[in-house]
Amino acid sequence: MSSKSVTQLLQEIEANRQTLNELANSKGLHSEDIIIQSQKLDKLLNRYSTIAN
Repeated sequence: MSSKSVTQLLQEIEANRQTLNELANSKGLHSEDIIIQSQKLDKLLNRYSTIAN
Protein backbone atom coordinates (compact mmCIF):
# COMPACT_ATOMS: atom_id res chain seq x y z
CA MET A 1 0.00 0.00 0.00
CA SER A 2 1.39 3.40 -0.93
CA SER A 3 2.08 6.03 1.69
CA LYS A 4 -0.68 8.16 0.13
CA SER A 5 -3.16 5.31 0.65
CA VAL A 6 -2.01 4.85 4.24
CA THR A 7 -2.44 8.57 4.85
CA GLN A 8 -5.94 8.45 3.38
CA LEU A 9 -6.81 5.45 5.55
CA LEU A 10 -5.56 7.25 8.66
CA GLN A 11 -7.63 10.30 7.74
CA GLU A 12 -10.69 8.09 7.28
CA ILE A 13 -10.05 6.46 10.67
CA GLU A 14 -9.81 9.87 12.34
CA ALA A 15 -12.99 11.14 10.66
CA ASN A 16 -14.87 8.02 11.74
CA ARG A 17 -13.54 8.33 15.28
CA GLN A 18 -14.75 11.92 15.47
CA THR A 19 -18.16 10.92 14.11
CA LEU A 20 -18.39 8.16 16.70
CA ASN A 21 -17.58 10.61 19.50
CA GLU A 22 -20.17 13.09 18.24
CA LEU A 23 -22.82 10.38 18.04
CA ALA A 24 -21.97 9.18 21.54
CA ASN A 25 -22.36 12.70 22.89
CA SER A 26 -25.68 13.29 21.17
CA LYS A 27 -27.37 9.87 21.23
CA GLY A 28 -25.79 7.96 24.08
CA LEU A 29 -23.66 4.84 23.97
CA HIS A 30 -26.43 2.32 23.33
CA SER A 31 -27.81 3.83 20.14
CA GLU A 32 -28.03 1.67 17.00
CA ASP A 33 -26.14 4.45 15.19
CA ILE A 34 -23.26 4.07 17.65
CA ILE A 35 -23.05 0.35 17.02
CA ILE A 36 -23.02 0.82 13.23
CA GLN A 37 -20.39 3.57 13.39
CA SER A 38 -18.28 1.53 15.79
CA GLN A 39 -18.35 -1.43 13.40
CA LYS A 40 -17.23 0.82 10.52
CA LEU A 41 -14.36 2.09 12.64
CA ASP A 42 -13.42 -1.46 13.66
CA LYS A 43 -13.16 -2.47 9.99
CA LEU A 44 -10.93 0.50 9.21
CA LEU A 45 -8.71 -0.22 12.21
CA ASN A 46 -8.43 -3.88 11.22
CA ARG A 47 -7.44 -2.82 7.70
CA TYR A 48 -4.79 -0.49 9.12
CA SER A 49 -3.52 -3.20 11.46
CA THR A 50 -3.12 -5.57 8.52
CA ILE A 51 -1.01 -3.17 6.49
CA ALA A 52 0.98 -1.81 9.45
CA ASN A 53 2.29 -5.22 10.49
